Amino acid sequence: MTDAPAADLAPAEPTADAVLPILDPSAIDEFVEEVGNDAAARTLATYLSEAERRLASLRALAADQREAIHVEAHTLKGSSGLFGLLRLSTAACRLERAAATMTADAYRSMRNDLEAIHLESRSALLTYLKQMRGVVALEGANG
Repeated sequence: MTDAPAADLAPAEPTADAVLPILDPSAIDEFVEEVGNDAAARTLATYLSEAERRLASLRALAADQREAIHVEAHTLKGSSGLFGLLRLSTAACRLERAAATMTADAYRSMRNDLEAIHLESRSALLTYLKQMRGVVALEGANG
């Protein structure tokens, strides 16, 4: 028997997020309708930049920097959820909740999952924005 906390012994849930849509287009539509195309483009470009910065911060943090991990994951969860990036928000929520007790291996695994989901989410968001009528591609966010 091992002395690892129960949360560390639980099986990973790599497919738990797969049942969620990567993007909820209605969240983007509602946001664009509320603030207009130009403001939406600026805000979404800022979001994408901030998400990249937060992921870089998470890469630089050690697993024992629990409060900093919690804050970065919490912020990423909220902003991603606001823009309808459901899988990314859920993965960030999982990291936020686990921050207090996770092992270094669990942290690396969750962070890697978060980064993979981020790439997929970013691509889906950019594709959707390009398809929307009247919304121009975001500067510096092509990819």
